[in-house]
Amino acid sequence: LRTRLFWHFMKMDATFYQKHRTGDLMAHATNDLNAVQNVAGAGILTLFDSMITGGTTIIAMVLVVDWRLTIVAILPMPLLAVMARKLGTRLHAAFSESQAAFSRLNDKTQESVSGIKVIKTFGQEAEDTADFNQIVDHTVQINRRVNMIDALFDPTTSLIMGLTYVITIIYGGWQVVHGQITIGQLVSFVTYVSALVWPMFAIGRLFNILERGNASYDRVDELLQESRRSLKPKTRLRQ
Repeated sequence: LRTRLFWHFMKMDATFYQKHRTGDLMAHATNDLNAVQNVAGAGILTLFDSMITGGTTIIAMVLVVDWRLTIVAILPMPLLAVMARKLGTRLHAAFSESQAAFSRLNDKTQESVSGIKVIKTFGQEAEDTADFNQIVDHTVQINRRVNMIDALFDPTTSLIMGLTYVITIIYGGWQVVHGQITIGQLVSFVTYVSALVWPMFAIGRLFNILERGNASYDRVDELLQESRRSLKPKTRLRQ
């Protein structure tokens, strides 16, 4: 994808570079592609890790302890997918704004550094610094919003896992009283539930990585969809 984007830059005409500033293109080629790369690396690793660990644990819960207790215990699990999806949608929009703000900041930095001689010649250091600080403050505000949404994933997962523990103790205790399982089996089941903590956190982390990568890929794909304009003169010049 990085090579494809580079060759796309090479074949585009001057109109493309009038529309997109150098700093903005650099942000697409570095920050956005790094987020996409994170999906292909940490995202896939997290996906397989959570699936294998979680699936193995649930199978052991069914075979070793009790299938009815297992079904009741994992009832809150779909809530994690629903909440992660809602948070992911908000994160996607916020991260897109964050990447756009980073592009503007990158563009301003490149513009100021490349034009530093002109800035000093006309004594515009204070004005240029004020403009830069304004862009920095705006970028910080947007990234704070991204971090606030990002910080909600772990508490949401912890809340759902806590609900799973409560259901396990209540229903499992009822089964012990009625002789359907033993106390030892209930203790073993609670241990299995503890083993599900990491897969559940991994799922939340996976949604986080996917939404960040998806937002960045949308920005890169928007550039790749732009085609070279063919500027043909309306009349031919006579020789």
